[in-house]
Amino acid sequence: MSMIPVEEGNSHILDQTSAIPILKTAIIYGANASGKSNLIRSIAFARNIILNNKYFNSTNNPCFRLDDESINKPTVFNFEFKLGEKLFQYGFSFLFSKGMILEEWLYDLVENTPWFERIYDTERKSYLYKFSYKELTIEDKSRLDVYQEDMTDTKRELLLTVLGQKKFTNSSFGNQIKEIIDWFKKITIIFPNSRFKLSNAVALDEEGINELYKEYFKLFDIPIDNIHLEKVPIEMLGINKETLMDDKSDMLGIEEKKNVHVMFNDKGKEYLLEFNEFGDLEAKEVRFCHKKNDYGYANFAKYEESDGTQRLFDLIPALARLIKQNGIFIIDEIDRSLHSLVTKYIIRCFLERSNGLYSQLICTTHEQLLLDITLLRKDEIWFVDKNKKEQSKLTPLSEYKTSFLENLEKNYLLGRYQGIPNIDN
Repeated sequence: MSMIPVEEGNSHILDQTSAIPILKTAIIYGANASGKSNLIRSIAFARNIILNNKYFNSTNNPCFRLDDESINKPTVFNFEFKLGEKLFQYGFSFLFSKGMILEEWLYDLVENTPWFERIYDTERKSYLYKFSYKELTIEDKSRLDVYQEDMTDTKRELLLTVLGQKKFTNSSFGNQIKEIIDWFKKITIIFPNSRFKLSNAVALDEEGINELYKEYFKLFDIPIDNIHLEKVPIEMLGINKETLMDDKSDMLGIEEKKNVHVMFNDKGKEYLLEFNEFGDLEAKEVRFCHKKNDYGYANFAKYEESDGTQRLFDLIPALARLIKQNGIFIIDEIDRSLHSLVTKYIIRCFLERSNGLYSQLICTTHEQLLLDITLLRKDEIWFVDKNKKEQSKLTPLSEYKTSFLENLEKNYLLGRYQGIPNIDN
């Protein structure tokens, strides 16, 4: 999937003066079980390993299982991304059946040079390394030699992750490695079951959170006047005493108790545990105030709000960040539980309010109302479809002949762009 524009026009381009233009948005359509979510999961999988230094689990083989040969083939993860005017390609190849990295690479695509390459030599049963960065200091070269020796037999750990944790001199190599790690940190992935920690956010900045949500509640026509934390007797919580004491013991083990929180969800209610000024543990529940008349309000628990409102609780912080700072948000099923017009407005709001920022929104959807050429470019709309071997393939709308753009939605439902269920008759 590429975010490089192939259609003419300057709309929705991150930096129109750049020699490397990049699109702000990608909307992905596809039938149920077409592979949309797998695309998002694969990005999340690679990102988590790069950032969290997690080892690959050799007992888990998430390869394509409808082809016997795929189980013993390497899986390749490959990212191309822009930092300033530099364009990088980073990737790695992993053989899940043996639980080992086969290759790893980082290329400067503008200079057409590799910064590092790592390949497993089956004869020597060890890794071969190659560093081609021109501006390495003598000290940094010595350090890299040591790192190579340390990782000679390390089969499940990425070199990029290791380098990001090491110290270099003030050479641009070490700084650039950290910038690349930061690029992956700016990827936020929201799945249908992802939950924004609202109780923690309200506790840290109740006034700021209310100011943020009120703006969007008004935009989305949600009749909520205020969000606050309401004290509840800790004995009424749906957790046993042993769990409660464990939470208290964990919290007491921290020297600075201020701003120490434990959050949990019980039967749809969101609670926050924290210490009061006497060192006692208190419980607070997130409540939502609805104006019932000119004189009073009614409070509701989170689970009592509609599914659509609860979904917006999770999406509003993402939208607020996208239009205020650089970052990449990838949302699976952005339209889940939302009205068509609300989903469309979220996309429009992002495109109109994020000018001048390096922020991108990539999402999967079934919402046909987004198939609007006045809202999106043809190279921002993608379709996922499976072939006879159940293999998924991504195709942009720009590859199809689209003479009558006003009939985009109708033609999609007729199957002219694939990405729909194959229902008989």
